[in-house]
Amino acid sequence: MAKMQIKDPSIREFLKYWAANKKPNTRERCKLPRETFTLLKQWDHMKKEDGLLWQLIHDQSLGEIEQLVLPHSLKDKVLRSLHDDLGRQGIERTLQLIRIHFYWPRIHADVEKRIKCCERCALVKMPQPRIHTTMGSLLAAQPLEVLAVDFTVLESATDGCENVLVMTDVFTKFTHAVPTRDQKGSTTAKVLVREWFLRYGVPKRIHSDQGRNFESELIQELCRLHGIR
Repeated sequence: MAKMQIKDPSIREFLKYWAANKKPNTRERCKLPRETFTLLKQWDHMKKEDGLLWQLIHDQSLGEIEQLVLPHSLKDKVLRSLHDDLGRQGIERTLQLIRIHFYWPRIHADVEKRIKCCERCALVKMPQPRIHTTMGSLLAAQPLEVLAVDFTVLESATDGCENVLVMTDVFTKFTHAVPTRDQKGSTTAKVLVREWFLRYGVPKRIHSDQGRNFESELIQELCRLHGIR
């Protein structure tokens, strides 16, 4: 990886000045690649350790993060791994996943271009009529971090099970729907334990509306016992 950083034109130019512990003057800056100029702006947040160049940032939820300054030759592989192979998340979600590990100049523009050119993403975003949500974004960094739950009601059923509890893992988008006879808190708790906790694991957080079935004392106690927020 150190050799790949040195071979990268933008990083190589930055490392020349870093090794001399001296920033380029105005005349020298004018001759540098734009990506190198962007790296120079992050001078105070850079460090070199074990032959590798890193950028240090502070994230509100994750604390201090060391981002590997990624050579240009590896950008496509990272974008493929953290977008194409991980459920094709949106721009902000993909950026969040990448920034946990990596940094490179114009990272936002590259991610945005990649996703806008993604045919599968374009197909998903073409409902007619266009659907506009009023809710804010809900993000997760790994499976079972956030489980979104909600009830929907279908047409009347002969067995009385027209209520459906829909449970979705926010990170993977995996969804499990279970028909129920009612929407009581006790029914909700039984379905959560039997159909999700025992099958897939206990989530760290449960996200729902503020319906009485989800706000009941039984559900609150269930979350407390399992350490769920």
